Amino acid sequence: GKTTHLAEKVLIPMMSGTGKERVLVLTPTNKAADVLTARIMDKMGTDKSFRNWLVRFGSSTDGRIEEKGVWRDRSFNIASLDRSVTVSTIARFAYDGFALEHGKLHEIEWDTIIFDEASMIPLINIILPLYLRKPRKFIVAGDPFQIEPIVAVEQWKDENIYSLVELNQPG
Repeated sequence: GKTTHLAEKVLIPMMSGTGKERVLVLTPTNKAADVLTARIMDKMGTDKSFRNWLVRFGSSTDGRIEEKGVWRDRSFNIASLDRSVTVSTIARFAYDGFALEHGKLHEIEWDTIIFDEASMIPLINIILPLYLRKPRKFIVAGDPFQIEPIVAVEQWKDENIYSLVELNQPG
């Protein structure tokens, strides 16, 4: 479904061009980040060129991601890649990143920011990356009728990117 489409029809083609292209994919959970990363690797088949541009940043429980050499820790020099797809969680955006001289996630100039499984991401978490980075393009991916965001403030519990654009639950 949606994750396969994002991997096969959006992300992989973005990396087939030339020139600089920095893409940040933000997910609500590490599991969602692992699933998307694994799907990209699967869709590449025998083509292992994803090792040159795919970066999984954050905690991963999928051993294949580390085996294939795409999991990166804070010491990785993200600036060494002209073309990249960095997959991480939205929670890391505000505070985490690569070694100080290589950049925090919120400091890097991203050409495209993608929010995967967006129905689960609180609206404020989506607005912050757009406000701070002002990417050339952003993509909201997910099913508006799936799991709602988990929030601490009761009045925000039904608010996500889909409610903002009035794409509400059927009912």
